[in-house]
Amino acid sequence: MRSETHPKLSSNMFIYILVTVVALFVPFICAWVRYKRLRQFSRFAQLPPSAILGHLQILDEFVKRAPPKAHPDVAIALIHEALGRPPAMLIDLRPISPPLLVIGSYEVAEQIVKASSRFPHSPPKAPQTWQHLEHLTGPTSIASSQGESWKTLRKRFNPGFARQHLLSLLPSIIDKSSLLLDHLDSFARSGTEFSLQELATNLTFDVIGRVVLDIDMGAQSAEPTDFIRMFHELIQTYTDEQITLPWWCTPRLEWRRSSLTRRVRSALKSIVRKRYAELGHAAKSRSILNESSGHRGPKSKNGGRDV
Repeated sequence: MRSETHPKLSSNMFIYILVTVVALFVPFICAWVRYKRLRQFSRFAQLPPSAILGHLQILDEFVKRAPPKAHPDVAIALIHEALGRPPAMLIDLRPISPPLLVIGSYEVAEQIVKASSRFPHSPPKAPQTWQHLEHLTGPTSIASSQGESWKTLRKRFNPGFARQHLLSLLPSIIDKSSLLLDHLDSFARSGTEFSLQELATNLTFDVIGRVVLDIDMGAQSAEPTDFIRMFHELIQTYTDEQITLPWWCTPRLEWRRSSLTRRVRSALKSIVRKRYAELGHAAKSRSILNESSGHRGPKSKNGGRDV
């Protein structure tokens, strides 16, 4: 005869095994969590962390103490003040973000940024930060690149950012900056509350448009272009953040950023390609795009470059 295992007995056996496994692993898990939270970075100055949340709850409390709409760095500055302004302090944001080491001393900062045999160009940049900002900077930004990739990009752009070349662009920069002063004077006379970030962003676009592409972006005009409006919408998705969260915590926000990014990049590519094509047909431009791309204007009959 064939024996059959009673369903209730099998179920009880499974529960018994599960409870035994959990009972064996719980002490190891607790010890691992306590080490990660309480001992791994205990040599750094920090507020008492929670074994479960690290400093997430503490950061939230200091964010609430900061002025409304203040940048999260204000909360970090308040924590630094509460600790007595140590040369370096740790904020444990796991699992939302890797631990954050805040440098509060010029001497310590100089030691960190100094080139070494291990990091000949610069210390490694936090990948999480630049992945979060990739919608704004693009995947191949010189700001996020490092090592040989950074060196190659830096070499390409060096001619455009040479001191004498930038001095030659100073009149254009002053011209665009005067528009910002006009806006500030207008707000001062009316007493209207305004966003300095928006004005500064518009000025940045106008200056970049003039010195990099040698075009007028019109960002400070009464009716900005679709590209400027879309980029402001993209920036606003970051401005409203109180803390940097991974994409899986904010899927709707990430979808909106991705949608805006595609539209912004499409518009920007059209602008750059149009200007790049014009470089081969116009007289020599002093734009950074022209200097960095190798264009020097159309050739003259004797093989030289027209100036």
